[in-house]
Amino acid sequence: LCQNSEANQKRVGAGEGMDRLLQLVAGWKKKDPKDEDEAEMIQNLFNVICSALLIPENQNALVEGEGVELMVIMLQARKFAAKCALKVLDYAMLRNSSACERFVNAMGLKTLFPAFLKPSSIFQSKLKALKGGAKEDEEHVVSIISSLLLRLSGEQHSRVVGKFVENNFEKLDRLIELHEKYFTKVQNVEADDEEDAEDEEEGGLTPAEKFYMARLDKGLFTLQQVDTIVAFLLSEAVEGIQKRTSMLMHQSGGSLEQVVSILTEYNENMGDEKNAGEDLNMKEVSGDLAAFMKDYLGSINGVS
Repeated sequence: LCQNSEANQKRVGAGEGMDRLLQLVAGWKKKDPKDEDEAEMIQNLFNVICSALLIPENQNALVEGEGVELMVIMLQARKFAAKCALKVLDYAMLRNSSACERFVNAMGLKTLFPAFLKPSSIFQSKLKALKGGAKEDEEHVVSIISSLLLRLSGEQHSRVVGKFVENNFEKLDRLIELHEKYFTKVQNVEADDEEDAEDEEEGGLTPAEKFYMARLDKGLFTLQQVDTIVAFLLSEAVEGIQKRTSMLMHQSGGSLEQVVSILTEYNENMGDEKNAGEDLNMKEVSGDLAAFMKDYLGSINGVS
């Protein structure tokens, strides 16, 4: 009822609705459900919260109700609800700078970056794993890091950047590994898919749009978030990041030209209008990142 209805999403968050949902899931912050039926009920509750968070007012309600802090506690506990909490945090922080700030203040980075290195570390319960597995967790973690870099400033932003330098750049190594992984998946969309897309126009989509959707299904959006992080890191005056990134790209057979291509396409396919509740003009931000990468690439290649 809530997933596909904006009206229901608004009703769920109206009044004290978000507070009540948070109270319902709080009971499982440090324990597992007793059986599969209870596990399914917990998942359904978290899915309702995620659907409601598509409404900006509900994001604010979750922040004000200390929902970010609750989700961080669940992540730290590594019980059944941890994977659900990760998804909620992704939805909450997607267009909300306050949620990002609260996440860092709640010491969320200490749990987030180990999960970035090893997504399976999120969930250590003996109960059957949630649907989606490590792949979905990986996508949520990447999206959250992208949101943090986009929306934080000052000392908090520097703390996120610093995570990619510590321990001999291990998280930067992981980031370039993810670029290679998702770039390969997207590039390997079968040529048949493109040919089939040219056969007929379905659902009002052009062949080019259908092919773009096929690439999204293979992980294009996550690749766009990964390369957004790469661009942010390269734009920082942090010793070692640029040299390490170039080295890793060369070793993996990738290139910064790939990042430029992905970010340019990301910008071109983004609408001009700001989403409701959005405090950033993402069309402008993505365009600036793509332009920076082109200039950066030109500078290291000696092109004026």
